[in-house]
Amino acid sequence: MTATRTSPLGSTVKVTWNAVAHASGYTVWESTTSASTAYSVAASGITATSWVSGSLATGSYWFETSAAIGTNWTGSNSTASTQRIILLTACN
Repeated sequence: MTATRTSPLGSTVKVTWNAVAHASGYTVWESTTSASTAYSVAASGITATSWVSGSLATGSYWFETSAAIGTNWTGSNSTASTQRIILLTACN
């Protein structure tokens, strides 16, 4: 799983991952605290193997993904992405 900013000064992140056999959908989890705690759902019900965030505020972000197979089973979360830092600068 990777998470990359969509442009050098961009405030969005594209998360991509490998397909899981028989997965019916994926969930992307986001943390602004650390790579190991405080994750919340950023998006769910994704059927592709990538997702682009909305505009993110200045700060640090980590992402994980999980796969669902049917409606009764969800796999464990992936390893956390590398920290992504969003810096917004004012233009004059």
